[in-house]
Amino acid sequence: MKEYENKAGRYETNQKYEYDDLYQLIGASGDSTQHLYDSGSIEGYRADYEQTFEYDIIGNMTKKTSRESKTQQVKNGMSLNYEFDYQYYGNSHKAERIGDMYYRYDGNGNVVEERYGGHSDHLGSAQLTTTRSGELHERIEYTPYGEIWVEHKYDYTEGSLPYRFTGKELDEETGYYYYGARYLDPRTSRWISTDPAMGDYIPSAPVDDEARKRNGNLPGMGGLFNVVNMHVYHYAGNNPIKYIDPDGRDGERPRHNADPMYIRVLLNTTHTYSISNRISMQDAFNSDDGPCTFRSLLGIAESRVGRNLTMSELNKARKKYYGSNENSDWTVDIGRADGKNLSGTPLADVINIGLELLGSKERASYINKEDPLSIPEGTQATLLRIDADTSSGYHFLEGDANGNKIFEPLQRMDDYKDSPVNRISSFKFYTPQKQE
Repeated sequence: MKEYENKAGRYETNQKYEYDDLYQLIGASGDSTQHLYDSGSIEGYRADYEQTFEYDIIGNMTKKTSRESKTQQVKNGMSLNYEFDYQYYGNSHKAERIGDMYYRYDGNGNVVEERYGGHSDHLGSAQLTTTRSGELHERIEYTPYGEIWVEHKYDYTEGSLPYRFTGKELDEETGYYYYGARYLDPRTSRWISTDPAMGDYIPSAPVDDEARKRNGNLPGMGGLFNVVNMHVYHYAGNNPIKYIDPDGRDGERPRHNADPMYIRVLLNTTHTYSISNRISMQDAFNSDDGPCTFRSLLGIAESRVGRNLTMSELNKARKKYYGSNENSDWTVDIGRADGKNLSGTPLADVINIGLELLGSKERASYINKEDPLSIPEGTQATLLRIDADTSSGYHFLEGDANGNKIFEPLQRMDDYKDSPVNRISSFKFYTPQKQE
């Protein structure tokens, strides 16, 4: 099919299609018009689009370009202004990356993870990766020549972004970055092979205007007249903060500023953090009765840091608190009025386990008080006890600084949102001073 036409009353739509010799679709375009009158003399709206497709030798799509234009009267559907390039795992048909989205698969070829690529800094280095829903996946910081200084994952999915420093692929086995013409060793801060553009640095005889123009704009930011270029292993003119080398042949200034999304996420990560995405008490401890105090206190730590604990971290927290006794009676979690559990252990200790696992330097302390429902000045987080239909007759939830319910450890807040609070435990945070 090479053309499609649809006319109905005042509406008219046309689409055209183009194929290659293998009958693969390589182009499509369309226009749609609504006329205000049956005569067709006045257009009500017009919408146009054009798309192109490219494939490799085994039929994998390698590029898709889409453009559209609409008059103001057209209601917006999907945005058709975008461009994707595709990258695959080896010679397979499994896409590793489509545009800014990265994919992982299970043994049956089903997609098990998709996440957005890195939000870059001024050099194009990926520093934050996010999932499709906007949740932070990974944070990366680099030394000037691309050594990975900080690599922190915010969830418990496996896999890391392969494209790191200046957007180049990191070879996990060698630790080198691949730039096309050669490899960069970030540890030694040098290329591992000589400059393939060395011959281009030498000026030619100024016999005509073209030669003189070339001599005035030699590659490598000055060619032979830039003494750094005589060191054939240097990267980006020995100034990796200001310059990049896109293909290993010629240093240049970065062509873009830091990704606005990267700046926004870096300055304010709260929009990517969600209590609703926390692992519930049932999923973490295979129990819907008992460890609600424990899970709610860990929730206080999560809220303070702005990141949820992973399943692995929750298991570490349980082992830290209960030790080797995996079958410990959950009733030791019950909070007493003095800020301790039945065995006399401070409840703040549980919060501090969570803070430690989340990498925070802060610690929590319990605020003593006489009135069980009061909220003393300086309160920054609360643990709420409510009446509930459980084996103990009550249940514990995380509260905010004002005693409002914000996290129910079974993730069933609707079941308890109207339950009366009969005790409030208050906590504050501090940063321990280093002992000299």
